[in-house]
Amino acid sequence: MDLADAEKSLIRLFRNLDSQTRKGFSGLIAMLLRHYPEPEIQKELKQYLESAS
Repeated sequence: MDLADAEKSLIRLFRNLDSQTRKGFSGLIAMLLRHYPEPEIQKELKQYLESAS
């Protein structure tokens, strides 16, 4: 699946963040997604958090 333009922009912005801000961003993502019951979202969130630490 191709990335949408907004997704590409978000990736470019994320890459320009310093490490402390990236940590905060990762925490925000975790906070927003941790209550989603869908197993596929939880699996992706777990992988994201493991790779971001």
